[in-house]
Amino acid sequence: MSQDFEKPCEQELLRLVRETETIEAAILCTVDGLPITHAAKEGLPADALSAMSASILALGDAIAGQTGYEGKSRQVVIESAGRTVAIIHAGENMALTVVGGANINLGRVLGHANLAAKKLLDIVTGSKDHREISDHQAPRKASLEELVKRVLQEAAENNR
Repeated sequence: MSQDFEKPCEQELLRLVRETETIEAAILCTVDGLPITHAAKEGLPADALSAMSASILALGDAIAGQTGYEGKSRQVVIESAGRTVAIIHAGENMALTVVGGANINLGRVLGHANLAAKKLLDIVTGSKDHREISDHQAPRKASLEELVKRVLQEAAENNR
């Protein structure tokens, strides 16, 4: 994907990673898992993480729906022994994933990520190529079972 918004989005992600010391990486992708751009202090598999992030965010939306809430989830947070990953919506057609260490201040990181998501959305929607992103839609509403299978399949494929 090489659109007029790609470089400004990359610069915004670089700023986010550089200025927020606890954020080690940031990835912007479409809601169907296509990577747009990323920035990281160290290398990371952006393609694989984009696909998994989109799936996990869709799963979060489905879980929110199953609890009686009709809207989308605000974010999905994954905490492990060594890392914290937060995935948030950036408008209707994009997702922002931020990766940090295990002991981050989650509220602070989410605050910075939400501000960055708004800036990224402004960059994309203000570009002449914005329709390239609006063509990407979240997968059709699927059952939780279908979404879980999809996430597990993508994880297995990326671990090969």
